[in-house]
Amino acid sequence: MKKNIICIIPLLFLMGCAAIPSQNQADRVPDMKELAAFSDSHSKQEYEDKLLRIKDIIDAAAYEEICGIYEESLNEWVTQQELKIECTGISCSKDTLLMNEQTGKRLYNNFFVEVDIYLEKGEELVTNEGMDKLFYQVQDALNRTPYERFTLNTLTVSCHGSYAGITDLTDFRTASYEIVNSEFQPVLDEEESEMQTQVYEYLQEFNREIFEDSRYGGSNVTLKHFGIEEESQRLYMEIPIYSAPFDMDEERFKEDFNIRSDELYQLIAEKDRFVNYLKEKDITTVTIALYVPWDREAKDSYRIYDYSL
Repeated sequence: MKKNIICIIPLLFLMGCAAIPSQNQADRVPDMKELAAFSDSHSKQEYEDKLLRIKDIIDAAAYEEICGIYEESLNEWVTQQELKIECTGISCSKDTLLMNEQTGKRLYNNFFVEVDIYLEKGEELVTNEGMDKLFYQVQDALNRTPYERFTLNTLTVSCHGSYAGITDLTDFRTASYEIVNSEFQPVLDEEESEMQTQVYEYLQEFNREIFEDSRYGGSNVTLKHFGIEEESQRLYMEIPIYSAPFDMDEERFKEDFNIRSDELYQLIAEKDRFVNYLKEKDITTVTIALYVPWDREAKDSYRIYDYSL
């Protein structure tokens, strides 16, 4: 997971703000207000074509460029505030393997953004109710362009008190919400997309077999991460099993973990097309990570199974 951390001091806004990547006027990405106006004044097909062009431009932007756009939007918001802010900080990270656990599709909006707001000495810390209002102000500010609107997954905003120039990190308010967005889908190679679909369908059947009871409140077995990690040369999948079966002995259930993992690996390994594709990508390992927060014997709530290709 990539991560950028940036510290911003309001007085430096005009000197240090990041610029939106340069574009020809014909390919310029509109802000969200302009895009909404375009939608109102054009046909559905024209709007969808416009979105596809915007997606292509976002896809071509470097990770650092998009982080810079988040920084610029925060800077602009700070200069418009009545709240007395000493400085702000922003960190961005990107989770390229993140899945929609309900649909089994890879998420396009995979940026996690954390904003810290440090108040000037003597400025009263916002209340819990005021924190919600502050969160939505920051959220609106970070949704001003499609670069942000279509990539943001989760935003966390923290407001810190400051006394005599020393920030007291124990005196703060935090709000964090996941932003639901499905307008865009990432482009995957055909082989990777097929592997992802087959693994998800296997897990759906596993869930129906053991956890179809309504007491589980929906899918108890899901696919949270899937895909190729080129740096570690592995195909990685994270599979949460959120609770043990109510009507089965827990130890007996855990005995099947090896079998389930072997079956998942075989979904990949038994198809030459998948194996050849992974080898062309220099992938040498398949890692299956079962997230089992209820399993006291699991290390850090995970049981990890590694297979060599």
